[in-house]
Amino acid sequence: MFRFLLCCVLLCLGESVLVQLGKRGNLRAHRQVRRPNKFLLHYKHNPNDYAALETLINVGNPSQMGQFRVDLTKGDLEMTLCPNGNPSEDDQPCYNHYLSSSFQQTSGLTAIEQFDSLSDVDVANVTFLIRTPQTSVTGLLGCGWPSLRMIPQDTFFPHVYLKHWKRQQFAIALALNGCEGQIDWGNEQLCPPSEKTHNVPVTSFGYWQFSIRGFQFGSLKETFRSNAVIDSNKEYIGVPNEFLKKMMKEHGSPTTTL
Repeated sequence: MFRFLLCCVLLCLGESVLVQLGKRGNLRAHRQVRRPNKFLLHYKHNPNDYAALETLINVGNPSQMGQFRVDLTKGDLEMTLCPNGNPSEDDQPCYNHYLSSSFQQTSGLTAIEQFDSLSDVDVANVTFLIRTPQTSVTGLLGCGWPSLRMIPQDTFFPHVYLKHWKRQQFAIALALNGCEGQIDWGNEQLCPPSEKTHNVPVTSFGYWQFSIRGFQFGSLKETFRSNAVIDSNKEYIGVPNEFLKKMMKEHGSPTTTL
């Protein structure tokens, strides 16, 4: 449900933003980006209805500032390595691992490095995928679901990072205009103490199924008995057409864009 709600928020934005990653970071408008057509494979919306979310992370020893794009449809931490110790402008942005004493390449696809997420915690021995080809950012921060990992190693950065905090949870909040917001990593009580915790049964690593009695979406409130299914290996969560039309009307979006 968190993934679904967060995707809904991101789809409402119209410009790129930069997230300062830490125990709590501020968001600010960053820059307009060219939206690749591959994004349309994830979201059947007008390409102007979503934004690219990026965050800064310190990497290596001594640390280098890396710019990472947050992807809610992936579960891996990925990073592009520089081809040599003196990369040309065409090879950048990339991570210059030749300058780091903590870098370890474990295979042709993976490596290990130290990550400092601009907070009080340095996370050593983090496994990541070697990203190719070079893109407009240093790497990709997969925050979808751990079950979306491409390899058995734990390349899901939130899981590794949250081990150092009291609460195993994180949340990203964005303003609708994309100019401000915050990110919390396990150090804040994200739900009010009076709120009830709902545990969802996991049918498998990527498949949840549970019963519902209805839903509330803004001022729209529907009561009915049904089973809800979330497949974390896919980017789409089906909604009965009857309720989808009502939700889109409430949101002010035409259903023809879905």
